[in-house]
Amino acid sequence: MSKRYGEGDASTLALQRVNFEVYHGEFVLIVGQSGSGKSTLLNMIGLLDRPTFGTISIDGVEATGLSDSERSELRRNKIGFIFQSYNLLSDLSVVENVMLPLLMTGQPAGGAKDRAERLLGHVGLRAQVNKQANQLSGGQMQRVAIARALINRPALVLGDEPTGNLDSKSSQDVIALMKNLNRRLNQTFVVITHSREIFGDVDKVITIKDGMVENIESFARPAPPA
Repeated sequence: MSKRYGEGDASTLALQRVNFEVYHGEFVLIVGQSGSGKSTLLNMIGLLDRPTFGTISIDGVEATGLSDSERSELRRNKIGFIFQSYNLLSDLSVVENVMLPLLMTGQPAGGAKDRAERLLGHVGLRAQVNKQANQLSGGQMQRVAIARALINRPALVLGDEPTGNLDSKSSQDVIALMKNLNRRLNQTFVVITHSREIFGDVDKVITIKDGMVENIESFARPAPPA
């Protein structure tokens, strides 16, 4: 698919003939320097914007021809987002932040809270469920954001520079957590980053340069320790 902004001589081709597949259970990095088109690509995959040409399919649903409301529903049900700046609501507790996407779909509060608490246990924050979000460290807030991204059992979790606001120790902890959830829950992750090295072993690395796919590397998943 391709994405063009503007018209005529003033138009800019932000993405050009980008083509790749992500398979269920993969941990995929999309890497590139600032201005390479990563953010535009994230917006396309996350159904936050529409391609000018081409198609995007999420979990077997071709999304390009859907109405805005249908795209919103597909995004809500099939995609979880982890943002660089956490995007937590400071006046809500940790568990309320995680519950929120489920409550927005009309799920009963009791069931939403039970699932949120289980996910917070998965990310190591069982003891913090009733704290306010603004009482947590940056690394803890990103763990809450990861739990929130998983609450709807999405087909795909998108990470937008999820370690960009963290120190090196917290970054490694968050990366290890995402990779653990990827394996333990068979959860598909696609993470946008400018730093490939800090992520270590992943399933696939897609390099974007000047709005085009420069390279796709696929790696055999290392066997777990005996």
